[in-house]
Amino acid sequence: MFAVMRFEKLKTYGNIGGVEGHCARTRPTPNADPEKTKFNRWLVGDGDMVNAVKKRIGDRKIRKNAVYAVEFLLTASPEYFRPGRSEQGGHYEESCVKTFEQASLAWLRTEFGADNVVSAIIHLDEQTPHLHAVIVPISPVTDKLNASHWFDGKKSLAQLQTRYAQAVNHLGLHRGKEHSTATHIRISEYYDNVNAAKPPVLAKLAVEPPPPILISANARNDWAKTESGRLTSSQKPTLQPVADAAAEQQREKERRQAAESRAATLEYRYDLDRIRDIPLPEIFKLCDYTRDPNDKNQYLGPWGRISIETKNGKAKFYNHASGKGGGGAIDLIMHLEGFDFTGACAFLRQHFEADAIIKAAAHKAMNDAAEAINAPVSLPQPDDSTWPKVLNYLVSVRKLAAPIIDKLHKTGAIFADFRGNACFRFGDDGIELRGTSAQKWRGFRGKKTDFFRLSPVGEARGLAVVESAIEAISYAELYPDVRVIGLAGLGAKTQIKAVCAGLLKDQTLYAAFNADDAGDNAALHLTVAAKSKGFNVERNRPPEGQDWNDVLQLQKSTPSIINTDADTLAEDQGADENDDQVNDDHSPANGLS
Repeated sequence: MFAVMRFEKLKTYGNIGGVEGHCARTRPTPNADPEKTKFNRWLVGDGDMVNAVKKRIGDRKIRKNAVYAVEFLLTASPEYFRPGRSEQGGHYEESCVKTFEQASLAWLRTEFGADNVVSAIIHLDEQTPHLHAVIVPISPVTDKLNASHWFDGKKSLAQLQTRYAQAVNHLGLHRGKEHSTATHIRISEYYDNVNAAKPPVLAKLAVEPPPPILISANARNDWAKTESGRLTSSQKPTLQPVADAAAEQQREKERRQAAESRAATLEYRYDLDRIRDIPLPEIFKLCDYTRDPNDKNQYLGPWGRISIETKNGKAKFYNHASGKGGGGAIDLIMHLEGFDFTGACAFLRQHFEADAIIKAAAHKAMNDAAEAINAPVSLPQPDDSTWPKVLNYLVSVRKLAAPIIDKLHKTGAIFADFRGNACFRFGDDGIELRGTSAQKWRGFRGKKTDFFRLSPVGEARGLAVVESAIEAISYAELYPDVRVIGLAGLGAKTQIKAVCAGLLKDQTLYAAFNADDAGDNAALHLTVAAKSKGFNVERNRPPEGQDWNDVLQLQKSTPSIINTDADTLAEDQGADENDDQVNDDHSPANGLS
């Protein structure tokens, strides 16, 4: 004897969302006995399921694609309800029905929560007793509508069937065969098939008396063939439809198996494509990691050596230094940048299409991804515990003046993050990062809507444009009477426009980019743009080394007069009154567009 459970998810139930529902049986059920309908009884609720569902949901916020209620059909094999006379449809033992309904209702309340079971009725007016129940899938974890908490894929549905069978096992009922290829039809289709079915009509066979005994052997054989043909023909109208139905059933089974195999293949490819929407090498590139030249599956960067592999169609990574790993692009961003899930999605949104991010996030939080990718980017936050490391790097390694660094730190223009990176504020929306470990790296988080700015206390004789915050501080030490801004790269046309907007007509603009081809090219672009607006522009190329920090370190290694008085410099982190807002730009650092 078997326990049977069917369930249907209902996107809208009753008049919620403008769809009218049923409060009692409204579908035609010709096989129900009207004389016995009065014996049907409500175990939970009174038949007004619309209001029951609405009352349970209350004032909770409902997503557009939410499942409001789930309808269950619970029953068992006929021989359980009427032992020894299973063929007598409509009969049942009351004691069997009572124990079945008690066990089933107890399981529903345990499985889904008593408050979520808003309706339950036992039907006794049909061939076999069965229980209809309606539950509202409010998660006990989030207190929100969340049908996927119970109904999330084939595996969870199969486990649900198993748990129900265990709950009624003490009644002598067992679970049906798992992984069966049998298909299910909707309840309405089942009733249609039952009512349309007709018993086969067997032909009446009439065997004629045999011929006289002296008939020859050949004549007897002919008679046998004739009689066999007659019998076959007489049964054909009855048996041929059965044979045809069996053949069609076999063909349908083969088609279904082929379709399931094809679906499994497509699902596997979809999972593989979902992971590949944002390849892990692209994430490493964003986070300043480089591929090991001796091993294409190893990456080297600020936080140690990280290995990647693709197993069963899923990309995974492992950090050998920290002993931590994960799977997919979002996990990798969370690991490398210290973001939570929302911050990781927001970070990726700056570099990838929203659809790719949502697909990559499907295995973590598909319902939250749409909101997460539009959330503000979480910028690195100050961590005083790592500031000594950053201070030592800036003063001892980069040879920047300690009084200047101390003043910039107190004003919040420079700080250390939780990984010990040196962080430089570019207005309210951007942070330039410099690694302070042996492996050099630099990055930028947020939007380039502003610059890193330093101004002399007195009147400035000009404005110098350099490539980074460290270059700006170095240049300000070397030339304390010049206003300096760092671009966090070589910039683009929009940033050049903003530079020109903050320059006075009688000031000189110094294109103080690095001493290399990229710096010379950027200086040329800036010169052309500034001179077209009537500004005086000079190319100020580092005389020694590649950049202005090289010049500063070389001069500090020999006796010279270098300004280290923080009082002669003033932080100027606010945007000029006439500065244009600059869109987030990620142009490569080898030229201007």
